[in-house]
Amino acid sequence: MIDRYEILDSAAPRPDAEHILFCDGTGGEHFRADADLELSHWRPNHTAAEYRAGTSTEICYRFLDNPRPGRWTVAVNNHVDVDGILSVYVLVHSEHALENRQAIIEAADIGDFWGWGEAPAQRVFQGITYLMRKGGEPNSIYEEAFRRIPGFIDGSDSEVRLLEESLAPLRRGIELVEQGKITRVQNTARFAHYVVPLSVAGDDERASYVPEFNEAISSKAALSPHVRARWDSQRVNLVSSERSAGWFHDLWFPGYLFVTEPNKIWIEHCEAAENIEAELGTQKALDYLIGEKFLNFLEAAETHADFRAEIPDFVGNIKTIFERWQLAQYLETARETEPFDASLFEPQSSYLLGDEDIEFDADEVEDMRKDDIRQCTRDLLLVARAREWLLED
Repeated sequence: MIDRYEILDSAAPRPDAEHILFCDGTGGEHFRADADLELSHWRPNHTAAEYRAGTSTEICYRFLDNPRPGRWTVAVNNHVDVDGILSVYVLVHSEHALENRQAIIEAADIGDFWGWGEAPAQRVFQGITYLMRKGGEPNSIYEEAFRRIPGFIDGSDSEVRLLEESLAPLRRGIELVEQGKITRVQNTARFAHYVVPLSVAGDDERASYVPEFNEAISSKAALSPHVRARWDSQRVNLVSSERSAGWFHDLWFPGYLFVTEPNKIWIEHCEAAENIEAELGTQKALDYLIGEKFLNFLEAAETHADFRAEIPDFVGNIKTIFERWQLAQYLETARETEPFDASLFEPQSSYLLGDEDIEFDADEVEDMRKDDIRQCTRDLLLVARAREWLLED
């Protein structure tokens, strides 16, 4: 559909084109509302309501389904990642993209949201991440990816055997869940709990490993988020991993939340708190929603008007989850800590280890004491403000 594409950074001049499609990134000062379109999920953006979707790749498909009138001659992106490459591919190689819509959308979802996709999508994601890992000029990476995407999908690429071998940890993870070696329990419509025993996790590092954005699938994580997305991409996940010294509990939200408007994140916090209460009890839910999320939200509201505007709705939702007496009782001791103890930083000696080296001098300990006082004062003020919002009529 599109004659050409360009990968431009913010300092580059506007391409010589009357109508531009800005994909998976905003046009910035180059964008002309009367002539251009943004097809991006990154906020803030000017993407039209009828095109909006989870990934920029799916947004571009919706544009193909219902294109705006005009001679669209160039697609522009400003970075290199899987969703960015695929969104431009959809516009530049539209015929092949439309024939393989599901695989390409799933591959973009794997890239941006740790999502799930079937084997063709897995190969597309893994193949593109390997090309990105090799490095090079952005245009060269795009060109090579466009050349090889058809082979990734149909399995004819020269390196498909390598790709399939590299995806073995993902497929092994699915088997472990299906066989019950990693247990999965769906507690509610929006919450699932995974338990990873030490025999599967192997060591502490794998139990708590979090893949980076657009990181190739590997065996670094005991339970890859892509595996959980096979069943629970739209749910909050609690992952409990056994460690040699105890248990590590990690709460995961759906991967797409990083593009959610920050001032609206309280909606997800409230949903998560309800699931935590059902799974772990009221005290844990209060610790999470009030002791952490609500107090942090109040702090952010001090300098952000959009957060301040959301407080009444946030408070209203909290009051539907907890009784007033529960909130009052919790706020009596919220964020209370032990007094600062300077003796903890004094050198110690033991029968087995001998004398301990001094790690902090007196000035450093005094600075820590002052920091502790400042933080405690800050917490007291936030808790007082929380009482005003949650307990006063």
